[in-house]
Amino acid sequence: MRRKVSVIVLAFLASILFLNAQEENYYFYGYGYYNKGIYSYEKGLDFYFRGGGYILSQTHKDYLVKNKTKSQETKVYNYKKGIKKDLCHWSYYQEFDVNGNLILNRSSKNEKVRREISLKFNEDQKPVLFSLSKKGELQVEEQLTYDSQGNETGYMQYKDEEKKLVKSWLAEYNNNKIVKRQFFKKGNENPTNLWIYEYYSDGANKQTSYFKKGKLQRVWSFECDSEGKETNLKDTFQLCEYKEYHNDGSYTEVFRTTSKKGKIQKTLKTYDKDSSLVKSLTYNSKDQIRYGFEQKIENGKTIYYANYWGGKLRYIKNNSYNEDGKLLKTVEERKKNKREYLYTYNDEGKNSMIKESKNGKLVNTKIKEHYENGKTKSILVKNKKDLPVKLYEYFYNNY
Repeated sequence: MRRKVSVIVLAFLASILFLNAQEENYYFYGYGYYNKGIYSYEKGLDFYFRGGGYILSQTHKDYLVKNKTKSQETKVYNYKKGIKKDLCHWSYYQEFDVNGNLILNRSSKNEKVRREISLKFNEDQKPVLFSLSKKGELQVEEQLTYDSQGNETGYMQYKDEEKKLVKSWLAEYNNNKIVKRQFFKKGNENPTNLWIYEYYSDGANKQTSYFKKGKLQRVWSFECDSEGKETNLKDTFQLCEYKEYHNDGSYTEVFRTTSKKGKIQKTLKTYDKDSSLVKSLTYNSKDQIRYGFEQKIENGKTIYYANYWGGKLRYIKNNSYNEDGKLLKTVEERKKNKREYLYTYNDEGKNSMIKESKNGKLVNTKIKEHYENGKTKSILVKNKKDLPVKLYEYFYNNY
């Protein structure tokens, strides 16, 4: 029996993108993404789009469209001995199109532009151009092309002001399924890498082969028996995906890779009866946790969260809420340190103050002000001596 396997691997990368959402402030981390047509823990990912780090999720775009947000800016001021400095230390400016796509992201330090990101999208809202500049000089530019069905057919990456071609690739499709992707360096006509994708008649993945300089390097097989166990591997890497259903209505997705040496690595993703992801853990060949998280959700709110990395528990969080579902307290435990966050709300139900403590001692207090529409206007940070140390100001423009 054969199992279907996910075709996109997302690698979430932290960016400097700072957005203000609803009545709270969030750092929305963009993501770059790897598209490889297979699910694997092995290296050799065949396609990475750096501009993907600034493509917003649909939830974020829907929020921006709903509020008709055209641009927003965050200004950060420092204080010295309780007195605010006139010079803006950091500022972050973003512009969005009518569909909620980020098209400009600029950061400045001491009122001088340090970094600027720009993106362009086609009529289907797919990215066609990404550029990164530092101190006014172009660092990287990426271009993407598509066929009439919206499939990615070409990619080019340029470097520096001279726009030197660094690398590129071309892709071919059959019935909207990618069948070949060739990679080139510095404009050379001969491909350095080649990926061949094979499918069953129903469109499910059958086999993916990777060639380097014309020689076969690796093969991924998608054939598994009914138990998802390894078959005769030979020189292939086997990938399996299947689901396990539980009596309480929850279920677990199992993603498993078996190398040609028989070593097995797996990721288990467990969803509750409401299909909310409550656990995602990746194990090495010794069945030890590599990384992941687990959480407990009640009434749509996360009350417990644990994060693992490098086989160790990094930290845990416990949240408590009031009857209206508003967050009242967060307790975070990391190694020997314990941080506590207490949240206060005004008469309109907006978060007006956050107190942060470490090991029982006050660290700082954040005082929030809001515009009439509920968006955050400013956040004043005070230290444990009740002296202001930092001020965040927020500005918005609408369509």
